[in-house]
Amino acid sequence: MPLVAFSLGDALTGAFLDGGSTAIGTAETPIGELPSSFSSGGQALVIASQQYNNTTAGLKTIAAGALKLQQNNAPVGQSSNAFALRISSNNNDVNPGFGSALLNRFAPNPATSAYEVKSAATTTGVNGETKILAIQAPVPTKLGIPLVNGGANPTAGTPFEVVVEARDANGVAGNVSIDTSVTLSLKTGTGTLAGTLTGTIPADTNSVTISGVTYSKAESGVVLTATRSGGDNLAAGDSAPFTVDAGAASPATSTITTNPASIPADGTSTAAITVQLKDASGNNLTTGGDTVTLATDRGTLGAVTDNANGTYTATLTSGTTTGTATITGTVNGVVIADTATVEFVQSAVNLMPTSLDFGDVVVGQTLPPQTVTLKNTGTSDLNLGPLALSGAQAGDYALVNDNCSSQVIAPAANCTFEVTFTPSDIEARAAQVDTPSDSPSSPDAVPLTGTGLGPRLVISQLSVDFGDAVVGETSPAQTVTLSNPGSAVLTVSAISSPEPPFAADAAGTTCPDPPFILDPGQTCRLAFTFSPTDEGAAMATITVDTDAPNGTINIELHGTGIPPPPAVLTPLRLDFVNVEVGVESAPMTLTLSSTGAVPVVAVDGIAVIGGAAAADYWVVVDNCIGLMLDPGEFCTIDVTFMPQIIGTRLGWLEVRTDPPISDTAALVGSGVTEDNIFSDGME
Repeated sequence: MPLVAFSLGDALTGAFLDGGSTAIGTAETPIGELPSSFSSGGQALVIASQQYNNTTAGLKTIAAGALKLQQNNAPVGQSSNAFALRISSNNNDVNPGFGSALLNRFAPNPATSAYEVKSAATTTGVNGETKILAIQAPVPTKLGIPLVNGGANPTAGTPFEVVVEARDANGVAGNVSIDTSVTLSLKTGTGTLAGTLTGTIPADTNSVTISGVTYSKAESGVVLTATRSGGDNLAAGDSAPFTVDAGAASPATSTITTNPASIPADGTSTAAITVQLKDASGNNLTTGGDTVTLATDRGTLGAVTDNANGTYTATLTSGTTTGTATITGTVNGVVIADTATVEFVQSAVNLMPTSLDFGDVVVGQTLPPQTVTLKNTGTSDLNLGPLALSGAQAGDYALVNDNCSSQVIAPAANCTFEVTFTPSDIEARAAQVDTPSDSPSSPDAVPLTGTGLGPRLVISQLSVDFGDAVVGETSPAQTVTLSNPGSAVLTVSAISSPEPPFAADAAGTTCPDPPFILDPGQTCRLAFTFSPTDEGAAMATITVDTDAPNGTINIELHGTGIPPPPAVLTPLRLDFVNVEVGVESAPMTLTLSSTGAVPVVAVDGIAVIGGAAAADYWVVVDNCIGLMLDPGEFCTIDVTFMPQIIGTRLGWLEVRTDPPISDTAALVGSGVTEDNIFSDGME
């Protein structure tokens, strides 16, 4: 079996050591350079050593797995610049005097960017000669396709390269023993694989690059298979799935289509014109960027839009005379072979009036119906289908006295239908009546427009959350705004009262007692408070009744009652104004008061000062430390301020109690110089 040699002074690039040939190195002498890309592929490497004694010399193979890559005697994977290649042998394989050899793998040499492998221990036999080491080369058992078109997507119809590789069972490339021929075939895909599909892996190499391969269709998920057709007995292997891109736009295969194929010759009807760019093989392009132009010999064409997906669209507007419009185009300055046509036809349906406008109507009211006459202007019978309403607000309109649906109208004859409008909401309301028929212009439609007038109730928030509030206390008021953005007066007939622990706040409320009105654009405000009497979540619902189309609206109030603190610290801010730098201010007092929420409040330690300028503040008198405060009792703490520099100086003070309190007093002081004080008129 061929062995890759550590030859003296050579790089490990695949040289072979066959049996008895040897290369002897000495201790601390470079045995070879190991490129940074060298990898064993995760397979167990078989190590051979050249063993010498006084009478014999022979090559012995250390069992597979005996080779271990170590890093300062630690598991592989830790970060280090030095690695050790340790060879351990069984005493049965070599004589006891052989022992083990340790090879160090150092960081890359800065000059050569290669790893140097040196013997770190002298391994000698009886005659003292250094042993030879070798690594077994991978033995290929199968084929693989590691690379298609250099890793880039091939283009349909354009030749590309495929690399076929011989591999061992672990997927590591290995040299074939004799010339080995391979053939490419298509495993997955709907196109045609063609061009050069065969190649040969030369003996003592592991791969062949087959150039001139082609694939006809642009698609994803294409998979190729490489099969051995001669030489070493290797199993077939597949490529990873890859994508084939479409080629350049071809004027010969690109298409022009229209939708619909015919439109009324009324000067307003339109048809969509679409260009689908294709490559020379007929594959649809899926990206934009090409230059497409369109032209027509009848009607008017709008600008061409690049949809960035291989299609380009424009709108054709009909003329007022009948005839055939022929659409032509170019791509990148070359005429597209395909053309398309649109027929401009004379409609057999004449609708009078052509649209209905009901104007302003109060929401909920219905005006008298408006009538539409449908006349057959053709030369043969007109077969009508069922008339129907469509559009965003079709429900606000109704067909009445319909004498046209599913009727046959003789030439020059007519029928009528009526439409009513009952707006369900304010603002513009739009729909249309569709009149399907066997006319080329079908479906003809009558647009319907109207505007609903009336009040509208809008509430700024439908859910008000007071968050946490202490039991027995009242939260700050929160407000809800009622507004009327409608076109008529809004009457508020009733507003329900909130149930405890919620209450209306008269000071913050601007809405009158119901019933009252809000003119269009007018607003008013409702205010509520939360005063929990028990711990836990609470909810109440406020109902607002109006004559607006959206009628009654509910407002939900939410809050959570929490227990009171065991004690409170007051005030929560001390302001030391204009104190001269280096001069101590007069003391200011904080008071710690027991609320009675617990039987006793214990003050565990001295008041603590913190913050950016903590060193500028002092507790000069602490009457609270060590006290046990009964309900209603209090104690005081005096604080002074001596600024070290001018400017605003911030700190804080907290008192540690059992149970603990959350209050923290802010300390705010301003340091000034003597000149500052005088300039303020204090001299």
